[in-house]
Amino acid sequence: MARGAPNPTRFWGLALGPYANFKVTSSNLIATGDTTPSVEGISLLYNVTGGELTKLANFDNGAEGQMLILVNVGTQLTWATAGFLKTSTNALATNSVATFINHNSIWYQVANQINTV
Repeated sequence: MARGAPNPTRFWGLALGPYANFKVTSSNLIATGDTTPSVEGISLLYNVTGGELTKLANFDNGAEGQMLILVNVGTQLTWATAGFLKTSTNALATNSVATFINHNSIWYQVANQINTV
């Protein structure tokens, strides 16, 4: 993948993240109460909020074909499935992971890992 390519996700050597860079910064965290977090240029998104239920309404600034791994280490995360997200569940439990792919501005769930530990 060349620099400046329109799709920010890469898969090479089993690494995920922006081209030539793999790090977690505060820009990868869903802010408390943010129902439309931006996923521009990232493939890993974390929910670490605690003490309140966070309901996602959309992922902003996604690219066609972008894959997104959502890691929930905070309280249970719920979402509005109408329109922006196609999934078999309406929530992501604490300590669980979901993977999505973007097509025509709709996020399709590819996988869901529920950890009960």
